[in-house]
Amino acid sequence: NSGSSTTPWFGLGAGPGTYRLEMEGVQPGVPQLRTLAPRIHAAWTFRSTRPAADALPAGYRCPFTGLEGGCAVQPLLQLDYQLDLDLLNRAAAGSRHTFTVEVAPHSAVTEQGRPVTPPGVRMWYSTDGGETWHQPRMRPAGRGTFEVTITHPPLAATDGYVWLRADARDGAGNRVEQTIERAYALH
Repeated sequence: NSGSSTTPWFGLGAGPGTYRLEMEGVQPGVPQLRTLAPRIHAAWTFRSTRPAADALPAGYRCPFTGLEGGCAVQPLLQLDYQLDLDLLNRAAAGSRHTFTVEVAPHSAVTEQGRPVTPPGVRMWYSTDGGETWHQPRMRPAGRGTFEVTITHPPLAATDGYVWLRADARDGAGNRVEQTIERAYALH
């Protein structure tokens, strides 16, 4: 890991290999003002080979000049949550709540000229600050998109928040594991 605090970069070996990148994101500021998603932990496991010189997607420039071997987009799986919350980022306690999560690598990532295999995802949620975890009901809703339904307990039986944990993988051996503390609030 080098670069600056705003633009880190990670050197990869010249040959094919499997890599693991871990990130701990902590929201800056006063904790009382940052009640939602104060900490996100993510770990990516991905396979990489040295790209061809022209392997960068259209419109992408390497942020660093003079890197030996250049730079390339890597097949890190990303999670995109559409949580369907109210304007205060809350969902109703004591009821079912449905949202979607999409799992996909960068749109420029391909495997031998073919799109990457649609990933699968498993999820868990916690309403007691990460002490216990439960699996929601999930169903595929299109290529890499899943509909997730959580049955929230009554508000008094929770700490007022829902934490989310996901483990997504694709057919090429790429994986993302992510935990979002206090992803949304309950009311």
